Amino acid sequence: MMAEKSAAEQLREYLQGKALIMGIGNPLRGDDGAGPRLIESLRESGSKSLLIDAGSAPERHLGEVKAAAPECVLLVDAVDFGGNPGEVRLFSREELGDWRPLSTHRLPLRLVMEYLEEETKARVLLLGIQPHLESFGQCLSVPVRQTVEALAVLLKMLPSAETTEACLLSTTARTEKEKGL
Repeated sequence: MMAEKSAAEQLREYLQGKALIMGIGNPLRGDDGAGPRLIESLRESGSKSLLIDAGSAPERHLGEVKAAAPECVLLVDAVDFGGNPGEVRLFSREELGDWRPLSTHRLPLRLVMEYLEEETKARVLLLGIQPHLESFGQCLSVPVRQTVEALAVLLKMLPSAETTEACLLSTTARTEKEKGL
């Protein structure tokens, strides 16, 4: 697990160039809906970024990711890694190894990451959010909801090396352009 730096510092370094964020999870299963909720929040902000709500079937969106030709891909999912509810950790495919974090998805995320790395040549990371509640009919728990809100703010504020409309982190550039700066 990537632990030398904070998740925010790691995201600042990682999300450079043309980035794509894929939210994974089932919003009907409590905290498992954290990934889709993050995507929804980023879309509500007016972002025209590369955002995919993959629901509980990320494998259905692999062609879409490949066609987007991102330089980096951030998968966001509720992952039971034994942390405190709402805690986040970044994982590379190598760090996942044979470990299968508890997940509601049929295809292990390690295989999704491997495929995307091979097919897109992009850097691929998993941002895991430690769930608290994963029962059907539940909303996001308070700690996970707070984490998702903080991540949405962070991801909107991160600077990008690429300032085109297609880049996830171009929100600041668009705002300045709209103000005529």
